[in-house]
Amino acid sequence: MARNATIKVTVRFDDNGNGVSFLKHEVRWVFNYIKTQAAITPDPCDGDHGCIMSATDGKAYWANVFVNNTLPVMKGSMLWESKDANDQNLICFQVPVVITV
Repeated sequence: MARNATIKVTVRFDDNGNGVSFLKHEVRWVFNYIKTQAAITPDPCDGDHGCIMSATDGKAYWANVFVNNTLPVMKGSMLWESKDANDQNLICFQVPVVITV
């Protein structure tokens, strides 16, 4: 992921037929066990943004992540958590990332 880039992330998930239409995200960069907040849009993801879609095997959503120019050039990870309208954890995952110039 290059600094000053905006990366579109698409995530597929199963809402168990609950009709999820709202997601509030908490996304953090993790480098050397230090977590910093990531800037994403739209947040929250709701019906006004068209970011939640039905998929053949559940749901999917998209969000744009901004790779800040102050992030260190190194390997790390991104921790992504999403909650529904009732503030219940719905999605949680961590992926490896490499920040480049």
